[in-house]
Amino acid sequence: MMSVSTSFQHRFYAAVLLLAAMAFVQPYLMGQEKAAAQYTEEEYKAMEGVKAEGGAADKTALVVKFFKAYPKSALAEYVIGDFVSMMGKLQEAGKWAEVTNYGRQVVPFDSDNQYLVAMLAEGFRQTKNYRQFVDFGEKAYQTNASGNLAYYMAKAYLELGNLQKFFQWGETTVGKMPDNSEILLELTKRFSAARNDAKADKYARQCLKAVQGMSKPEGMAAGDWKQFQDHVYATCHYVMGYYAHQQNKYEAAIQNLESSTKYYKRNDAAYYFLGQSYWQTRKTDMAMKNFAKAFLLNGSTSVAAKQHLENLYKGTHGGSLTGLDRVIAKAQEELK
Repeated sequence: MMSVSTSFQHRFYAAVLLLAAMAFVQPYLMGQEKAAAQYTEEEYKAMEGVKAEGGAADKTALVVKFFKAYPKSALAEYVIGDFVSMMGKLQEAGKWAEVTNYGRQVVPFDSDNQYLVAMLAEGFRQTKNYRQFVDFGEKAYQTNASGNLAYYMAKAYLELGNLQKFFQWGETTVGKMPDNSEILLELTKRFSAARNDAKADKYARQCLKAVQGMSKPEGMAAGDWKQFQDHVYATCHYVMGYYAHQQNKYEAAIQNLESSTKYYKRNDAAYYFLGQSYWQTRKTDMAMKNFAKAFLLNGSTSVAAKQHLENLYKGTHGGSLTGLDRVIAKAQEELK
């Protein structure tokens, strides 16, 4: 399915280009004001050699050579400025492999340079090197605490399977971008799977509100948009219904779980907790029908649902199971 977050795709990239422009312009504006700076003739020639070199690979090699020879040089900012200028052109051309290749060679000599760090972060993201991206992204966020960068960090940590970091960056993302339905849905599902039901319920409600207020994203097929909406409604209503059931709020549980099954008929757990909730509200026939559906779907609740179904049926039919097959057949018909 096409992502609903395509409107975020270019903002971080544009911000990085702006930072890059600032990086290589500012040092030269200051250049003539440092007459008192001390440097040797050899240092100056080395700097001029860097500036004169037009090839990216050769320029990078000269920059590395310069810093190895003159690690404390007063001319360092001009060398870095020229290098960042070159990197900006590579980035603008979308040459991400070159950005990461050359940038990683130079950044150790100026590891706090926010422009290089930001460029490398974006380069590693573009080349799907998520392990390197998050390392540089965390550092880039210290000077560019944008929602877009937080979003990409959350996505990267999902790719890496690091749920604790995903929770951190996912919650940071929706704190800055409260209508980001993609991350809201992931937070809902991941907190639910982690049995943090209060957090899951919180983000389910926020996700529903966000999607209900959205129009179909430009470029997304109508069928894909409906599929996404149905998935959101089924998931969020289930999470909210389950949490209400756990809080003994059975009417709210029934309302949400019934809504969930309208959008996805094959959720055995939704029918199981509907059965439980209807039983708690003394609606035995509805409880049995939903237990029958959970049983028929043969999921993780099937065995328990069958036991509850048989117990309820015997309790209302003089201890006999005669006729239970008709309850099951009706449930089967409704599942079609």
